[in-house]
Amino acid sequence: MLTNTAVSFEFLSALFALIFVGKYKKSALLFFLFLLCYTAFNEIIGIWYADSNIAGNNYILFNIRDFLYLSFLFWMYQKNMISRNRQRLVQLFLVVYLLISIINATYSNFITDGQVLASITGGVFLIISIMLYFIELLYTKDIVKIKQDLLVYISLGNLIFYVGYIPIDVMIQLSFRSVRITDFDSFYFILNYIQAALVILMNLIFIIGFLWAEKRSN
Repeated sequence: MLTNTAVSFEFLSALFALIFVGKYKKSALLFFLFLLCYTAFNEIIGIWYADSNIAGNNYILFNIRDFLYLSFLFWMYQKNMISRNRQRLVQLFLVVYLLISIINATYSNFITDGQVLASITGGVFLIISIMLYFIELLYTKDIVKIKQDLLVYISLGNLIFYVGYIPIDVMIQLSFRSVRITDFDSFYFILNYIQAALVILMNLIFIIGFLWAEKRSN
């Protein structure tokens, strides 16, 4: 099943993060490597949590993961921007995302419900932040250095994932209202299949980045 393959790629990406952790022990990207490990183990804990009947679902685990993941990436991009205006814009994205997350949690239970508004808002802001980062790269680095920068592969992987994931997230929410109950399972399966493919592609790009990138010290 493709979902199991996606989880396997998350663990493979985490394994490569551990193998190459020494290259980034003096870099802020070290925290991203730990996030990959956390993400992989969170998937297994989430599966166990959902199957153990401790709660109705495992949303709380993935809500926490998404919040930490997006917050870190916003911090990472503002740290790596050269333009002060772009830095301030990404900082604004982070602040707005934090506010939206708080608002979302006030009307949608953070423990038992997906934080859809926060997820979509954070995803859109992240896509814009990555595009700003790529634009800046084109003016400040040559093509060889770009190909050897792990953050470029992290950015590309996340860009592809969120460009594909946001429409899926929106369609899943709309499907609760517009898709007939008899059709929902098959419709959800297709969307879940596409999401799993995006996870595989994203983590494959991360792995290529670990193999290709040079040591980073900032």
